[in-house]
Amino acid sequence: MIKKNFWIDISILNLLVVGLLGVVLRSKIVFALPFINYNHLLDGHSHFTFDGWVTLVLMVLMVHELLPATRCNNKQYQWLFGSIALSAWSILITFCLEGNGTLSILFSLIFIFLTYVFSF
Repeated sequence: MIKKNFWIDISILNLLVVGLLGVVLRSKIVFALPFINYNHLLDGHSHFTFDGWVTLVLMVLMVHELLPATRCNNKQYQWLFGSIALSAWSILITFCLEGNGTLSILFSLIFIFLTYVFSF
């Protein structure tokens, strides 16, 4: 059974990735990085900030702080958190590679459906 601390650690890892991407975005102004598309990286950074860090940590904290202990360790939440984390990473990668392309929009749609499942 995966505990709250695991998902908090994943969220902190995602926060570190967001910070690293922010440094790369600011470095692009100073240094010539022709292999990085600024707009694609900016889109990936903003989506991953809210999908991979903010949403995930808020959902984990809501489940573990508001639900009784018998319900918060339900495997359905673990699968849902894992799916949300995987879709957030997929969004980051596809936005960085293709921008607003078919795959990035598909993964964004999957993420939205997963948040709907969580809300129900």
